[in-house]
Amino acid sequence: MDIDPLSEIGFIMNIQSHWFTIRRIQSNWWNLNSSNEEGPVLISPFYLSAYLYELHVQGHSVFVAKGSLTSTHTTMMMMMMMMMMMMMMIAVW
Repeated sequence: MDIDPLSEIGFIMNIQSHWFTIRRIQSNWWNLNSSNEEGPVLISPFYLSAYLYELHVQGHSVFVAKGSLTSTHTTMMMMMMMMMMMMMMIAVW
């Protein structure tokens, strides 16, 4: 990759007809792939670059998301993630 992934706000991935994102929310990176049965997955900054490269090698198209989120959008996204995690915990229980 010719960019510093840690300086971006997120990435959009596509393989065949499946799209998903990896987003920085506040200071954490999250894999928001709906195929993850355990819900959103935290990605360490150390692993981010290697994971993006791995996806690219596997045939995913990797797009860099540009722009910024307002604090309202960030708060809403965090609340949605927490709700998803709670729903998944209830379903397992």
